[in-house]
Amino acid sequence: MQEKHKVNLLLVDDHLDNLTAMRAVLEELGENIVTVDSGKKALRRLLDEEFALVLLDVDMPLLDGFEVAEMMRQVKKLQHTPIIFLTAFYQNESQVFKGYSLGAVDYLFKPFEPEILKAKARFFIDLYRKNAEIQVQAQLLQEGNQKLDQLNADLERRVNERTSQLRAAVENLQREIAERKKAEAALRQREQDLTDFVENASVGMHWVGHDGTILWANQTELDLLGYTRDEYFGRPISEFHADQTVIEDILSRLGSKETLCNYEARLRCKDGSIKTVLINSNVKWQGEEFIHTYCFTRDISELKEAEQAREELLAREQLARAEAETANRLKDEFLATLSHELRTPMNSILGWIKLLNGGTLNTETAERALETIERNAKMQAQLIEDILDVSRIIAGKLQLQLQLVSFDAVVKAAVETMRPALEAKNIKFHLELERGLPTTLGDSTRLQQVVWNLLSNAVKFTPTKGEITISLRRAEATMQLQVQDNGQGISSAFLPYIFDRFRQADGSTTRKQGGLGLGLSIVRRVVELHGGTVRADSAGEGKGATFTLDLPINTTRLFNGNTEPALTNSNFHKAKHLPSLAQVQVLVVDDQEDTRELICFILNQCQAQTKGAGTAQEALALLQEWQPNVLVSDLGMPGEDGHSLITRIRAAWRDTQIPALALTGYALDEERQRALENGFQAYLTKPVSPDELISMIARLASDSLPVKKNLNQAKSSSGSPKCREPL
Repeated sequence: MQEKHKVNLLLVDDHLDNLTAMRAVLEELGENIVTVDSGKKALRRLLDEEFALVLLDVDMPLLDGFEVAEMMRQVKKLQHTPIIFLTAFYQNESQVFKGYSLGAVDYLFKPFEPEILKAKARFFIDLYRKNAEIQVQAQLLQEGNQKLDQLNADLERRVNERTSQLRAAVENLQREIAERKKAEAALRQREQDLTDFVENASVGMHWVGHDGTILWANQTELDLLGYTRDEYFGRPISEFHADQTVIEDILSRLGSKETLCNYEARLRCKDGSIKTVLINSNVKWQGEEFIHTYCFTRDISELKEAEQAREELLAREQLARAEAETANRLKDEFLATLSHELRTPMNSILGWIKLLNGGTLNTETAERALETIERNAKMQAQLIEDILDVSRIIAGKLQLQLQLVSFDAVVKAAVETMRPALEAKNIKFHLELERGLPTTLGDSTRLQQVVWNLLSNAVKFTPTKGEITISLRRAEATMQLQVQDNGQGISSAFLPYIFDRFRQADGSTTRKQGGLGLGLSIVRRVVELHGGTVRADSAGEGKGATFTLDLPINTTRLFNGNTEPALTNSNFHKAKHLPSLAQVQVLVVDDQEDTRELICFILNQCQAQTKGAGTAQEALALLQEWQPNVLVSDLGMPGEDGHSLITRIRAAWRDTQIPALALTGYALDEERQRALENGFQAYLTKPVSPDELISMIARLASDSLPVKKNLNQAKSSSGSPKCREPL
């Protein structure tokens, strides 16, 4: 595959820190990042180079972002360069409208999410490359047309030259016949000259009698079709035409004394190939008697192939344009939906936080506020996780943690998760599970995600007091899961696209249901990775829908590797009661003070002894004088990250292997694998729930004597282990 040429991205900001931060985010895209600190420098670079995207700060001295954009739109080559405005100050809606009036494609407020910035930049990079491909195709089409025009002109010139030569030869022959009529020897010589000329003419010639039999043909025509004189003369002309209706039409017109000019026909060669020709013909008449035709055959096969190539090139260009327009429309719909789905829960979170900070809420309202904040935060986390899953799918990096699983248990777990939503809409629910289903090799978390997405989709589009049925049964070598509802249904026009990412039946701003249109595309990819299939059926809108999943029964490992999963958010089962962490010493390493204090507070609530460090160096200094039972470290830290820290700890304390838990906001499979290889025993992705964190640390510390003693005491005491509820 040809390596993609790097495109230019221009970052304009008068603050060096902002330029450095944006460069750090966008360098992962592998493109050429150009940074300038003023509008004047930006205009100079834009005039000298071509950029796929300009990230332009609004508030700058001398020339602000709006002035730079206005100057750009006055330059023809810059009129369509995408601009994303960046600002840390939200003044009023008119500022935003002004940015869009200047041709901006987006308007972002600092601070912004790096992943969102990368996603937007990646889209415009892809759009830039597609436009470049379209321009190349257009150039190729233009060159093809020019070449075809040149060939046509050359062919016409050659025909005119040959025709002129033929006319001149005929005129000369006529003059010679008139002048030397009585000279038979000279006449025969002239006749022979004419015969040689006709035989070797640049176009084929033949005569056809009144009954359609070939009377004569020149050598050019014989060479064109590959026949000898014996094979060609005396045969019906219809035998050599590929289209019988065409030769019938030709003979009918000639019989009506019509002269044919550039009549297109297809002749069959001796080797079975077909030649496309232009026929010019009329009839020699003696009174009303049809003597024979005069037919001139010109081969235009190469010309037809060139025309066909041009048509194919034009069709490909039109298809590429249509695909680009569709991708652009889907991008606009997705970005609008993404903005709505992220801003809506954020509005509730920020609003309730402001009210809580005001201290005017009573206890009941404050509890409701916290529940709302938690619910909307989880909603945002799920949206981000779906986007990351789709990113992994596109990059081909979605991996499975395989182990023997009971699919019916997976279905039950997903149903229990969705039960509150079912009860909230008073939906009549049926669960039909066949007994004695075998276990199969799969990723239980991903399979539960599949069932949850299908059931969540059914709940979303089923009205209140509707009905949903989930059935699981064995079908030969597969287990078949069906999720059936009597809800909104799917139109026949949208059904083929139901599993496409970013596709929604209603993508308008007035749609009744939320979401990014990613869940079903994730379902299809996860099922395919398990070797299964999934399909959707619906009789139409308002007639419900049925999703059918066929999962092969497999107990053989699909690839080499350990099927025992590491401890992560996705496969760690929380205990019903939180254990006490008395006598457990935990070292917490995180460069973010707020996060570090939160983790220490959560663990202190369960009687753990904690110490915090903001850098790897501080952590190493603490380990010289204090021996923790568990190390909790962030991976992404400035200067020296968590990977380097755990490597140095494992090298310095070979005899004392401190259990280590990695925390990170980078939800990548490569990051998890790297952390486990470097020496961490467990891996959690932020945001982490307090219950999950406490249970994970208790499990990691369970091999040390103080923790075992503490856990035994907890088990022997009445009731559950004592641990104050964190947060």
